[in-house]
Amino acid sequence: MRSYRKRRNSVNGDGKKDLLVTNHVNDASLSGVYVYEFVCESGEQNVRQAQCYKRHDLYTGFVVKQKGIGQAAPGGAILVHPQGNKQERPSILVSGDGAQKVFLLVPINSDDKSSWDYKLTEVDDYKATVGSCVTLNQEKMDEASGFICTNYNKGVVEFYQY
Repeated sequence: MRSYRKRRNSVNGDGKKDLLVTNHVNDASLSGVYVYEFVCESGEQNVRQAQCYKRHDLYTGFVVKQKGIGQAAPGGAILVHPQGNKQERPSILVSGDGAQKVFLLVPINSDDKSSWDYKLTEVDDYKATVGSCVTLNQEKMDEASGFICTNYNKGVVEFYQY
C-alpha cells in the first residue's frame, strides 16, 4: 500500500509512537485511515522490519465524489483532542479531499488504550474538494481551540472551533 500521508504519534494514547497513515486512491474499497503499531523491541534494525508492525484499519471506504483526473480520497489525517484531555485517546481529523467532506474519527472508548475502534463522524460537507486540515496549534494539540481546512473550489479557508 502506498501511503498518502503518514505521521508518527501515539494514536491510542499509550505513549508509544505509531504510524498514522492514509492512502489516496479513487477506489472506496482500497481507501482508508490506518495505524501501524510498532510491536518489536526498540532498535534501528527492528524499525526496518515489516514484521515489527501490526496494521489496524481505523476506517475504510471513503467514496470519491469529486470528478476529474487525479481525484482520490482520503486526504491527510491528524490527531486532535477536541475535549482538551490529552490523557484520553485522541480523535483523528481527516480531510476528505475528493470525498468532499471533513471527517472526524472519534474513539469509541476513549479510556481504553488497547482499543483501535473508531466511529466516523461528518464535520462538514463542502460539496467540493477538501484540502489540508491543520489544528490552530499543532505543537500543543491539547491546547488547540480549533482547526482550519481549505476549500479548494471556493478558494477559502474554513475555521472550526471546538
